[in-house]
Amino acid sequence: MYYREVNLKNKFCAKPFTYLEIGYPKSDGKVLCHACCPNQLPKEVGDLSRDSINEIWNSKAYQDIRSSILDGSFKYCDESQCPEIQTNSLPDRDIVTDKRLRKIINEGLVELELGPEVLNLSYDQTCNLACPSCRVDFISSNDQSSQDVFTKIGYEVLNTTADNVKRVLFCSSGDPFSSQHFKSLLQELDFKKNPELRIQIVTNGVLFTEKMWDELQNIHGRIDLVCISIDAAKKDTYEIVRKGGDWHKLLKNLEFIKSLRKKGLIPFLKFDFVVQDYNFKEMPAFALLGKKFGADKVFFQRIINWGTYSEEVFLERAVYREAHPSYEKFVKVCKSNELKDEIVDGGNLSSFIGEPIRKFRLTKAIEHSILKRLRRLKRILLR
Repeated sequence: MYYREVNLKNKFCAKPFTYLEIGYPKSDGKVLCHACCPNQLPKEVGDLSRDSINEIWNSKAYQDIRSSILDGSFKYCDESQCPEIQTNSLPDRDIVTDKRLRKIINEGLVELELGPEVLNLSYDQTCNLACPSCRVDFISSNDQSSQDVFTKIGYEVLNTTADNVKRVLFCSSGDPFSSQHFKSLLQELDFKKNPELRIQIVTNGVLFTEKMWDELQNIHGRIDLVCISIDAAKKDTYEIVRKGGDWHKLLKNLEFIKSLRKKGLIPFLKFDFVVQDYNFKEMPAFALLGKKFGADKVFFQRIINWGTYSEEVFLERAVYREAHPSYEKFVKVCKSNELKDEIVDGGNLSSFIGEPIRKFRLTKAIEHSILKRLRRLKRILLR
């Protein structure tokens, strides 16, 4: 089996209670929103072209999803795709300590008074690369008609970030440094109105230069995570899976990003790797690449067909399938010592990679011991 089965009955996922993802405009003008990454939870929760973020936040679809978390069914979730489920990292609902979430669990709340804490801005697909796993060609929405649409969405986002929002993600649909709109929005965010607001950057890294960093002074000191999507550990492979990329420029930028991480200007640095038949042999080398450039985590995930492949071609890419001719080699690679390092997050491939060998930390050991005793005490009280 290519995924791990987990008993979710007593688990809790905070995402549908804290997170809203804004998708890219469709040909009919709809701007569909989701309560999680669409490949992990496909159910749509609203249309931003018709309703406001606040109206979408307590839509019937959102409330249905929240109910499925509270009743333990998780029936709208694709368990095989979700990295939280596959790494078995969702908390037991009994030990959730956040006051807001504790109240939600205790009272079974699905209609929420406070709005989203996390906004994922995925409505501009503009990117300087044309990775085959993501798109069939280069996409740019820097034309005026697209900018007019994005400006309306951006206005709604800026209004919302002045309220309860604590984190904004730029962006999981393209590259924020290639998008005129997202660069402008980054510069317009008003941190005086919301001092707690933090930014997460998802980028391919090719445009993350020192010059670009200097142009975005507005977000310095406001970032809590940077994620670099790379998908390779060698130049030849990179040129296949990252069409339009420049390996040497990327490595130069990674050195600069590493220096920002060392200075604390980037509190957490993650490297992403979408696993497919072209690159799976480089998974161990990618873990080493992450260590070389100061990444806190390297994250692996299965390739997904976003409609860019025919079914036949996608099956050729999906090396994690038992029927794939390279499946046994893939399984062997996943058992490499390099992938046992605590820097590795196996994501939805954790059933192959397993759990990392973690260094002993006293604080973590104490925390684990306390949680274990709390669970035991609860069992006694319920008898």
